[in-house]
Parts: sequence; structure tokens; C-alpha cells
Amino acid sequence: MSSKKQNQRKIDVLELITRFRKSVLERRYPFDEVLKEVQLMGYKIKPLMGNVSTLNFKNKRFIETLWYLGKTEEFFHRTFPKLNKEDKKVFIKILDEIRKDLERKLNKIELKPKISINKDFIVEMQIYRNISSDKKTVN
Repeated sequence: MSSKKQNQRKIDVLELITRFRKSVLERRYPFDEVLKEVQLMGYKIKPLMGNVSTLNFKNKRFIETLWYLGKTEEFFHRTFPKLNKEDKKVFIKILDEIRKDLERKLNKIELKPKISINKDFIVEMQIYRNISSDKKTVN
């Protein structure tokens, strides 16, 4: 296969990602809409250390970042199956960097406790999506 065709395919993948960045990641959406969508995304919080019930999960930046993560995941699941093997490698690499950047932002957000607690208050948690599939696995 000519390198021109290979470059064209990569440009198409890069173009898809660029459009996604511009239409989703670089835009602001009405917060009420974002909040409703995050609730529908099925995120769960698993406490690993500390008491997460004292945290303020209504933090706007926290909710928006979860929304961006969810939209990135949806973009991945919608686009990935349509790509060929070589394009999938490029796509995964770029989307993984986007995901890591969003996770870094999520980790920097301070979810100040609703109540006053000492300075040494430490909380560690895992945030994940509870995705139930209508498809049944066939073995």
C-alpha cells in the first residue's frame, strides 16, 4: 500500500478526533444539560480510603469533567469499530492521551467537604461507569 494512502487514513482519523475535540471538548454546554447527562451515564463512586460522603460532588468542574470523560468514551465506542487495524492503533493512542488528560484534571479538582474537617483529611476513590449491556455474551 502506498504511503500516500496510509497518510490519508491517518489524516481521516486525526480529522475525526479534531472534529470531536472542537464539537465536544472545546465547547461549553448548559450546565443543567450536562448534569442530566452525567446522571444518565451511570457513574459510580467506590471509596478506597476516607469518607466520601462528606465531599461535595455538586462541584461544577467535577461534573463537567465527568461529562467530558463520558462523551470521550461514547465517541470511542461509536468510532472504534469502524476503523481498520492500523487506524485503531492511532485512534487508541490519541484517545488514551485525551482520557489521561481528563483524569489528571479530575484528580486536581478539590471536592471540599460539606462540613469543616481537619487539614489532613484524605480521600481516595475510584470513579467508574456501571455499563449494562443489552447484548448477551455467546460462548
